[in-house]
Amino acid sequence: MKTTKLHILTILFLFAITKVNAQINLVPNGDFEIYSSLPTTYGQSNLAVGWNNINGDYTNIKGSPDYYNVISFSALGSITPFSGNCQMGFVTIQIGSIFREYISTKFIGSMISGHHYSISFNLTNGIDTFYTKNSNNIGIHFSNSPLYQAMTENISVIPQIEITNIINCWNVWKHYSFNYTSDSSYQYITIGNFKDDAHTLVSSGNIGAYYFIDKIEIYPAKVKIEGDSLICKNDTISLVAVSDTTVKWAYAIKPDSIISTNAVLNVKLDITTTYVVYGNNNDTAWFTVNVINPPMINLGNDTTICIGKDVVLNPNINNAIYQWQDNSTNSTYKVNYPGVYWVKATIPPHCSNTDTIIIYYQNCETGGIYIPNAFTPNGDGLNDIFKVETVIELKEFKLMIFDRTGELIFESSDISKGWDGTFKGKAVPMGVYVYTVKAIIKDSNELINREGIVTVLR
Repeated sequence: MKTTKLHILTILFLFAITKVNAQINLVPNGDFEIYSSLPTTYGQSNLAVGWNNINGDYTNIKGSPDYYNVISFSALGSITPFSGNCQMGFVTIQIGSIFREYISTKFIGSMISGHHYSISFNLTNGIDTFYTKNSNNIGIHFSNSPLYQAMTENISVIPQIEITNIINCWNVWKHYSFNYTSDSSYQYITIGNFKDDAHTLVSSGNIGAYYFIDKIEIYPAKVKIEGDSLICKNDTISLVAVSDTTVKWAYAIKPDSIISTNAVLNVKLDITTTYVVYGNNNDTAWFTVNVINPPMINLGNDTTICIGKDVVLNPNINNAIYQWQDNSTNSTYKVNYPGVYWVKATIPPHCSNTDTIIIYYQNCETGGIYIPNAFTPNGDGLNDIFKVETVIELKEFKLMIFDRTGELIFESSDISKGWDGTFKGKAVPMGVYVYTVKAIIKDSNELINREGIVTVLR
């Protein structure tokens, strides 16, 4: 059982991927920067997309590795990640109990038997005062199916890669790299201490040994793929195979079906897709293009509100960057004047969408007469005519419209007929116009005089 600490929630910033020089990493999310949600406590290794605890427990009770993100939940030992904001932590030995933690993931494509790979990762003890021992035997095991751990026992398999000396790297990251030739079509990687307590060396200290790991990479040499790793749905991109030999492209899910032998592969994608490139001398590269959908924006239907009131527009899209019609960038926009309002929401690097809404204002204290203060005579069949509405019967009525110079450009004595936004058969410019309304209520002979402005929007 791990101790708990108080951590401060810092401001979430957006993780954006732009043009990358791909390191052809066979390990998905090898730096743990992509997550389904932010960690809030220990034991949540499954929040790092693609990674899991092989005993299936994420409750911080039974050998559960820890996922950390500095913007929501800091690491046991307060060590800054090797890269980005995220890292993983696990116990290699705990004195007084058989206690092992393992992290595992499935490759984005199978290893190829006889092919050569470069493998690297970064380790540190952090600066913890709870787990103060060091140990050896941190290993990597490749397998064709997931390994199994019932609770916290060590998994008795022989790792293909193992650090046999005691690892002592307090408050500093140490880089480890290895060359490896695969002897099978391995699909899974599991990391931890696979030896029992009797065959694990430890230094003096308290409780046991705990390590952080970050930036795990497995890739072949000499051939790599460059291109955008994050695109918007249906974007067209170019992937480039960089190699000093001829290459062959295939989909990772169909590695034996060659789709191109050109160095450049142009693709238009609507789903996340992983490609594999084969070079000579058993060189192989994988590259995943992650596809995201454009943000769904809905500011709501065009609406009318009472003069003196306001409305707040809220697109409510997670991790979006906003640009409003006046170039402001807040996540919400307060409206207190009639007009056309729009917002563009972008999910980095460049997946965006827009929506528009028209806000009208009305005098809610008109005694049964409603006079709009804006309309849109653009021929779309929606709010094309400016006219007076009433719930009371009138025996006399007259509407007059004037331009800024005071010239009368429209008049009507029929309340059912309104102004279509033209003068002498031509559309008037967008802007503000003055109206006067004079009417007599039939039942009471009350005289109504209204003056105001109406805005023409197109």
